[in-house]
Amino acid sequence: MISILCFGTALCFAQEERVAGASLIGEASELESVLLDVVANPLTQSEVDLFVSDADAVLGWAELNSDLWLSAERSENPVTLIKSFQVWGEVEIRFSEFMAVVSKLMFLEEVGAEEVDVLGMRQELENMRGFIESGQVPAEAIAQVSQMVVDLEKMLYLMESVVPSCRPVFEKNLEIVGPFLERLQTIED
Repeated sequence: MISILCFGTALCFAQEERVAGASLIGEASELESVLLDVVANPLTQSEVDLFVSDADAVLGWAELNSDLWLSAERSENPVTLIKSFQVWGEVEIRFSEFMAVVSKLMFLEEVGAEEVDVLGMRQELENMRGFIESGQVPAEAIAQVSQMVVDLEKMLYLMESVVPSCRPVFEKNLEIVGPFLERLQTIED
C-alpha cells in the first residue's frame, strides 16, 4: 500500500507501507485515538504473513518481560514506551506494523463473534444528525455529538465495506493467528 504524506501544501512524498495504517500508529500517542482509522485499512494476506513471521518472537519477549509490557500499557504514553522495547530491534516487523495487524485481527475477531445491527446503526446516525440539525444540542455539546456522528459513520463504513472484504483472509488464517491473539490476551490479563 502506498501512503501519501504531505507537509504543508508543497512537500508531498510517497512511502511504501508493508502494513496499511501502520503509520497512523507510529504518529499516535495512544492507540485508541487512531484505532478506527487503522482498521479501516483492509487486512491482507501479506500483512498476516509478516505478523506470523515475528509474532512468536515478539510474544515470547513480552511473556518474559510481562511486567515491563504491562507497566508500559498502563503508562501515560504507552505507544512511546512499547515502541522503545529492545524486541523491535530483534525482529523484522516494526512496532507500528505489529500493532496495526493485531488491531485489525482483534477487531475482526470481535465483530465476527457478535451480530452487528447495521440498520440500527444507520437509524441512530440519522437520529443524531437530525438532533444536530434541529438546533437542540447545547453549544457545549456540539463538538462531542459531532465526533460521535463521525465515529458512527466510520463504524458503518467498517461494517459494510471493510469487514466483508477482510473476512475471507481472517477466516483463512484464524487457525494460525488465533493462538497468537490468545497469548497476547494472556499477557494483558
